[in-house]
Amino acid sequence: MDRQKTVELAYQKENELNLDNRNYLSWLEKFFDREYGEDVGSGDVTSKAVLTKNKKGKAILKAKQSGIIGGVAEVSWFYRKHGLEAKAYTADAKEIMKGEGSFGSLRWTKRHFSNREN
Repeated sequence: MDRQKTVELAYQKENELNLDNRNYLSWLEKFFDREYGEDVGSGDVTSKAVLTKNKKGKAILKAKQSGIIGGVAEVSWFYRKHGLEAKAYTADAKEIMKGEGSFGSLRWTKRHFSNREN
């Protein structure tokens, strides 16, 4: 086996790092809960300014810089967990250029968000 193939196999964790793996999903839930809680804290200023109670909204997330995208399944899972409709425009390991949309058609109403934001 050539060196490139050996390196690719060593770093390939797809069988472990996927949402079908209960241990990974459990870790992911704890990770997102902790990060989301720290980010929102006692209230998210942006959400309070932009979101109006019981009004629908829509957003497209765009890349701040060019690179390789990762975590699409995890982010989609997080959005669905919070009642958001999400459509991914790309997939993991795909190149994305600055300004391109990675997720689109995010739709919500304010009731989908944490009570800390009301």
